[in-house]
Amino acid sequence: MRRGASGFSLVEVAIALGIVAFGLVAVLGLLPVGLNLAKDSSDEVIAVNIMAAISADLKSAEPSEVQSRRYQIPLDHANDGSAFFNLEGKWLGNTGTPVDAAFVARWKVRSRTASTPPVAHVVVAWPAKAATGTGSIEALLPLAQDVK
Repeated sequence: MRRGASGFSLVEVAIALGIVAFGLVAVLGLLPVGLNLAKDSSDEVIAVNIMAAISADLKSAEPSEVQSRRYQIPLDHANDGSAFFNLEGKWLGNTGTPVDAAFVARWKVRSRTASTPPVAHVVVAWPAKAATGTGSIEALLPLAQDVK
């Protein structure tokens, strides 16, 4: 070997490759976590949009109406019920569990008490077919009309 020759020894190259491999494994290990967070975030955005649509539907109901216009939530008596939505947040109906249901909105409409106005307690959960969902959001929505 010549004196003064420039270059890296085999040991230096092996150590550098080990450091790079360790870094790549760490970054690739974070990839599934990031993908799961993106999916969870997307599901939550859809659920919030569903909740906003239900809220708007309940707020737009006239005091004389017996059910909400868009989602047909009964408003003339205290009741419990549910509605199903697909992955895009499109309403699929209020009965049964449709095959492509991804989200379920459950409500409890309650009548006025001495201390509270008539309200609808709404929970949007996902996935729709699971006994215990991956996630959920809930809201207490005041109603314009008296519920019997």
